[in-house]
Amino acid sequence: MMLEQRVDELKQIIAGNDGHNAADVRFARAVDELMSAVYGGIGEISAVPLRALFDLFVIKVLYVGRHSSHAGVIDYLGRLLETCLYTQTLFPPDDEGRPRRLYFSDMLDEQRIAARFASRFEAYRAYADSALFFSGVCAPAMR
Repeated sequence: MMLEQRVDELKQIIAGNDGHNAADVRFARAVDELMSAVYGGIGEISAVPLRALFDLFVIKVLYVGRHSSHAGVIDYLGRLLETCLYTQTLFPPDDEGRPRRLYFSDMLDEQRIAARFASRFEAYRAYADSALFFSGVCAPAMR
């Protein structure tokens, strides 16, 4: 997959410069060329690896557009976007198997946390990831 390889190359550059932004003109041009290639083939049916696509979007917006300097954010947000595609991640099944939204009050229920998560940290992370995803999806629509 050419997209995956090119995105991995960009991520390696970012990881090698963790702590400061290395998105110079050449880097930004490479990102724009990849974006053009993705959007240029939008009318064709082709397999596009979602993780590479999401990583490219995050690189474009955060690293090139907003001059982020933290390499780990790209992997975290790329994984978050990929994971949140599945309804069961955002709406985990209740005791009867029906999808339900995860509320903060659920974090206070020790038995529910122990049954569904490896640790309290994982429970809080899942809740925070869900909130981050929803705020990213809904906030632009409210402007």
